[in-house]
Amino acid sequence: MPAMIEHLSVHSVQMPNWLARYVPCRAPWIGDVLASRSVFYPGGAGDAHPIRLFASAHACHFFVYADLAVDVSMFREYCERLRGYTVLGVHDLTYQVDPTPKMTRREFEGAIPPLGAILDLQHATLAVLERRCDAGHHGPARIAVLYLQCDAYLAFDLLWRRLATAKPYGILLQDHGFGGNRDRFGAGGLLESIALELSAQPRWLVCAENTDPWIGFEAVQGVRQSVGGMHRNKRVLFQPNGLNANRAVLRM
Repeated sequence: MPAMIEHLSVHSVQMPNWLARYVPCRAPWIGDVLASRSVFYPGGAGDAHPIRLFASAHACHFFVYADLAVDVSMFREYCERLRGYTVLGVHDLTYQVDPTPKMTRREFEGAIPPLGAILDLQHATLAVLERRCDAGHHGPARIAVLYLQCDAYLAFDLLWRRLATAKPYGILLQDHGFGGNRDRFGAGGLLESIALELSAQPRWLVCAENTDPWIGFEAVQGVRQSVGGMHRNKRVLFQPNGLNANRAVLRM
């Protein structure tokens, strides 16, 4: 029975142009970044499991985390601890993710970051990492991680309602009993409702055993579970089953 990474490697993709051309002296434009394949992890803190799964398979180079409890210094520490990679650059993209009318490229190039906090979004920070020479060929030459310090539901709504031109390629869901989230991430929760409203369901769901998959998804048969997270949770790969997801009741 193949491992999850082996299964995902069949769907490998080339590095996005913006990431291949990245230079540390200039922050990327959020429109280019969010046009890439992405994997979203709500409430992920420092859990690198989705990066290990999708990046090792070369199936994704860009990852979005949202966690209200993680500040910029913690995010930098997580990136510096990521095995096999070194940090090339870190950029504050808060002013690009500001919940105001959608910013065009021309507006971005002449924009000045606004002062002060922006509503509930404390910060949006992008880190670009490069594979170390001693790490072999396990994973892409470069990856990028966007970390939003805000409510995960707000983060998903901000990015995939206003800015992203592509659906999230993958989402990792793990409901934490004592995580302080205002709703569950799994089936029947607010995050699923937002994704349904925006038609932003992913190609892949990775769900912990304690988290029900969203409606319209089924477990991929013949693929082993993968273990990850602080508590070594078993996680299962799901894919769309072709049924009508609109049967779900929106709870907005």
